[in-house]
Amino acid sequence: MIILSKNKGIPAILFLLALTLQPILAQELSVSAPSVVSVNKAFNLTITSGEQGDIEFPAIDGMRVLSGPNTMVSHQSSYVNGRLSNTAQVTNSYVVMFEKEGLFEVPPFILKSGRKELKSAAFKITVQAGTATQQASGQGQGQAVTGGTETILLRQNASKKEVYQGEQFTVDLKILVRERLQITGLNPPSYDGFWNQELEGDQTAQNEEYDGLDYTSQVIKRNLLLATKAGDISIEPNEMDVVVQKRVQRPRSRNPFGDIFDDPFFDSPFESYQNVSRHIRSNALTIKVNPLPAGAPASFRGAVGSYSVKVALSRDSLPVNDALNLKITFTGKGNLAMLELPEVDFPGDLEVFEPKTVQNIKHTVQGSEGSVSFEYIIIPRKAGPYRIAPVNISWFDPQARAYRQYNAGELVFVAKASDNEVHLTDRSGAPGVYSSEVKDIGSDILYIKLKPGKWYNKKGWMVASALNLYFLAVLLVVFMAFLFIGRREQEERDPASRRQKKAKAMAAKRLKTAQSYLNTNNDLFYEEVLKAYWGYFSDKLGIPTLGLSRENLNKAFETAKMPEAVVQQIWEVIEECELSRYGNTSPADRNQLYEKAVECLTKTIASV
Repeated sequence: MIILSKNKGIPAILFLLALTLQPILAQELSVSAPSVVSVNKAFNLTITSGEQGDIEFPAIDGMRVLSGPNTMVSHQSSYVNGRLSNTAQVTNSYVVMFEKEGLFEVPPFILKSGRKELKSAAFKITVQAGTATQQASGQGQGQAVTGGTETILLRQNASKKEVYQGEQFTVDLKILVRERLQITGLNPPSYDGFWNQELEGDQTAQNEEYDGLDYTSQVIKRNLLLATKAGDISIEPNEMDVVVQKRVQRPRSRNPFGDIFDDPFFDSPFESYQNVSRHIRSNALTIKVNPLPAGAPASFRGAVGSYSVKVALSRDSLPVNDALNLKITFTGKGNLAMLELPEVDFPGDLEVFEPKTVQNIKHTVQGSEGSVSFEYIIIPRKAGPYRIAPVNISWFDPQARAYRQYNAGELVFVAKASDNEVHLTDRSGAPGVYSSEVKDIGSDILYIKLKPGKWYNKKGWMVASALNLYFLAVLLVVFMAFLFIGRREQEERDPASRRQKKAKAMAAKRLKTAQSYLNTNNDLFYEEVLKAYWGYFSDKLGIPTLGLSRENLNKAFETAKMPEAVVQQIWEVIEECELSRYGNTSPADRNQLYEKAVECLTKTIASV
């Protein structure tokens, strides 16, 4: 029995009360983590407190947070002296990983809840190579597992284990689980030796039996692969970090009334969940890639699959300096994304632009399917018939294990001269080789008498009289009149000279016509812009339409000392018109091109 004096009773009671309340008032923030971990291996770090709030996670050099916080709140009810009280425990779980070895000191964690601030103690973690050990306290940590455990499996499966070089197949990554988990990180292999296209995994899970056990399985990743070399090629394992929710049993309360009040009605079940991190590694695969059979045709350029091929010209007749398309289209299933341009032997006197590649490919579990087109824009610069040598195309069909070939045959078209252009003689022989232009010059240059004549009369040389002077004046007037008339007739006989003077007006008229087609007709707009440019250069520089070519114009520009910036802008306008002429373009694009064409032609007129 403790006897308290009158003077010391109140301080003693307060002292005992302080001792009783100390565990409640001195709430702290506790951190649970392994003391020894492995480098580049995920582990679980848990922060426990009696308050909910914001946690300040200290910055630690070499540590990476993979996920978190994953917050879990558990409640416990107790009945003391006729009063019901509830306490809460808040657990914040993180999955972290150290990326280098060494001894690391972890600073205190701080939790702020309203005006309260809870602070944990600092601690140290040793990071070393190899598998991390468990703490003496028995807290869960990351564990490297090859092929998974009895509750988690990660399997890699290939649709084909033996393929030809260039043949497509799929590789699925499937996870089989018997526990609740969250994926926090996935490290796929590099797929060296394969062309790789990632596909979507399955949207839903399903039940599956494996080794006599029931699992919930789902394909979480799928890749469409294509071998780029022959031989036995390995696909390395996928590695995954997960957080597993382990069900744990909370210790029973020592309260004699615990069996009554530890009831779901009071939100205090005996069982709760604890987050445990794991590192899982799938199996590896080896794919046998067979080389393509010998005896490939000369036209084979690496196409593998099941294809149909079409080669066609957009038209078989067109005016000189107009454009047509040569289109080569592959349709089917195979390595469409890796198709190479077939070889085409074009004749001379054709201006051929770099081909445009149009891909319409859909990548599915069955492989890549769709179409790939190679489209040339061709402009004949001289009139006459043209012949493009037969286009030969071949590919390897892995289903038939044989090479397939397609021969497009000879492609023929005719370029026609305009009415105001000089017609050439018939051109025959090899494509692009023409006879020389023949002109009748017999009526252009007549015989010139070399010896001058003499003016004289019997009375002597030109008597200086008034009558003679009057006669000379009349002759001078008549001569001036004939000179003026002669110049007019010369202009009429020389259309090139006349066109040279009217080149600017004609170009402006054509651009105005092009402006009227901005919002109505796509083809006519580009046609008028091209006519404005080609017509201006033909008229101003005195180059016949048949002689218009990039080479001839560049020589003329160089002679006229035209600035390089203007020349570059000229070709940009012309090429953009020719490339856009047969495509779908918007009025906004045409308006922008029209402004550029007017600006460029203005600079050209000022420079020529």
